[in-house]
Amino acid sequence: MEIRVGKISEHDTGKGIARLDVQTMSELGLHVNDVLLIESRYGRTGVLLKEPHPYKMKRLLIDDVTRRNAKIDLGENVEIERAEKVVANRAIVAADKWFPIVFKDGFVDDWRQPVLPDALHGHVVCPGDLVEYPLVVIKNSEIWHSLCLIKITEVQPNSQPVLITKDTEIDVITKHTIF
Repeated sequence: MEIRVGKISEHDTGKGIARLDVQTMSELGLHVNDVLLIESRYGRTGVLLKEPHPYKMKRLLIDDVTRRNAKIDLGENVEIERAEKVVANRAIVAADKWFPIVFKDGFVDDWRQPVLPDALHGHVVCPGDLVEYPLVVIKNSEIWHSLCLIKITEVQPNSQPVLITKDTEIDVITKHTIF
């Protein structure tokens, strides 16, 4: 089905989710937590569908990063369809910033690889997609806020899109040349 793209609320930004109107969800037989495949002329990505938006217009509401992944702009028309929910066994990712990794016992290993918080869990991704998450670093009693981009370089199985869960093995590329 073809539908016009709109901007999701700030509250939903960065969560890797989409919202549709009730009528479109009904026409496509979609339910909350279904995987939605978004295809444009230039790219494709997947998202997790959440509760319908309250507006009466037919719109697919997504955030900036999801639009970037699908290579679309606000107001463009895209094709959407329900996709099979496939859980990723493994994902290889790379980050745009270097941070210390914090182990379970609280020990910080000095600047070896990026921190990968639980923010990746629940995201539906395709290879090449970016996932954005807020990062808080506490150093010398100072709190620093930043945004980090994680690039999905490979997923297993290769079917697209896939859902990252807490059971997904995540490997980190520690080279700084991926962006």
